[in-house]
Amino acid sequence: MHDADSTQTDRFREAVAAIAGGDLDRLAALLDADPGLVAVRCRVGECYETGYFAGATLLHHVAGNPDRGPLPDNIAACTWLLLDRGSAAWAAQATLELVLTSRRASESGAAPALIDLLIAGGARLDLADPDLLSKPLLNLAPATAEKLVGRGARIDVRHAAALGRIETLTRLLSPELDREVLAEALAYACIREQFLAAALLLGCGAEGDRLVRPGGQPPRTPLHEAAWRGHVGVVERLLAHGADPEVRDGRWGGTAADWAEHGGHPELAVGCAGLREGRPGCSVPSERATRSRLAGDRGCIKEHVRCTMAESTCLNEHVPWAMVGVTGRGRRVDAGSAGGPGLARDRSARPRRRVLRARPRATRADPGAHALARSRGEC
Repeated sequence: MHDADSTQTDRFREAVAAIAGGDLDRLAALLDADPGLVAVRCRVGECYETGYFAGATLLHHVAGNPDRGPLPDNIAACTWLLLDRGSAAWAAQATLELVLTSRRASESGAAPALIDLLIAGGARLDLADPDLLSKPLLNLAPATAEKLVGRGARIDVRHAAALGRIETLTRLLSPELDREVLAEALAYACIREQFLAAALLLGCGAEGDRLVRPGGQPPRTPLHEAAWRGHVGVVERLLAHGADPEVRDGRWGGTAADWAEHGGHPELAVGCAGLREGRPGCSVPSERATRSRLAGDRGCIKEHVRCTMAESTCLNEHVPWAMVGVTGRGRRVDAGSAGGPGLARDRSARPRRRVLRARPRATRADPGAHALARSRGEC
């Protein structure tokens, strides 16, 4: 591997354009004219100088990084050509990581073929890695995660929640699960807008205002994740279940309202801020008002969206009956109480009183350029 000179940089950019356009003949011609081009590492240009894509080879581009729009239909053929012409095993490994987190590869359905080709080119895929599924699920690549599950990837409570696999989630839930594990699983459900999974986890003791670190990110709560993404129905459920909108993330000091504003959801931000400050008549935007936009994504789950925690019988068939009932704030009650086993409510519990603190409003949360790039599938 070597850095490109000025002439090779021009050829490199031509080859990148050929990959993006699916021009296999042009790509082959460029490699014929300069066989060493496949080993060149580009360091000229903003995305090639710093960050995760610095010094990228041509092979790195087959995952759709940096984002140039949908992948061409023949992206697998382009990948095979680059591997056949001598792309190194380390480049194949790095590209595999990009494919796992690529929104474009997931949406196009190209990820499985690319993964197979890269493994043939020297990359390794560890299906037993406990965080393998976290990579696509935290990067807008759920279809890739589903394919990996089909190949035997290890799935835990976080991944089951993110994929909306209620039967698997029910099987994995147990009274022994740590509260932080439950809260992280809830964060995964919030990230992927899996409403029913979130409701089930809340009913089993998950806390929507507990700081967690999904994927090793700086501390934030499930409520922060849902608010940033504008998942109104999930935000409503978290708040109704006692999530505290005053909790601030561990890096930028922002509330859920700040994250909603940063994510481009001003009405949701106003609603969360109003609840935090105790202003009368404040609420998040109506779930009913956004249901038509979400119905196509939820399928049969849309029937459960209308359920409140007081109507928890909608979830009873999914709850592990062996579990002792746990309320959303961690109060244990006897199984068989009102609401059904596992979702029983402690009717004697007094609602928690929110303490309003006289402190200046924090600077608006900024989840950072890297986090935004991850959310767009660019890294």
